[in-house]
Amino acid sequence: MHRDLGIPHPPRARHPKILRDVIDVALYLTALAVVLRATLKVDLGGLIATSAVLSVVLGLALQETLANLFSGLSLQIDPPFGVGDWIAVGRTWARSRR
Repeated sequence: MHRDLGIPHPPRARHPKILRDVIDVALYLTALAVVLRATLKVDLGGLIATSAVLSVVLGLALQETLANLFSGLSLQIDPPFGVGDWIAVGRTWARSRR
């Protein structure tokens, strides 16, 4: 409970570890780019263009794998069912426990 107002805190959202890892990598790469640009005067134009082309090539080559990865991330972020829900698989019904 909040000490001053007596209002309960909202529950803290748990984010999947892979999402936190992706955000961490993006932040570290951004910081590295800023440091390279500011201290070493490195021109990042060529590096960014090369990485963009490489991203397109890898994205097209790994299209199905990336689709499966993002589907898995979507299921982790927003599970399709919770504890106590009834689930049908074929003609069999069951209730989820955990």
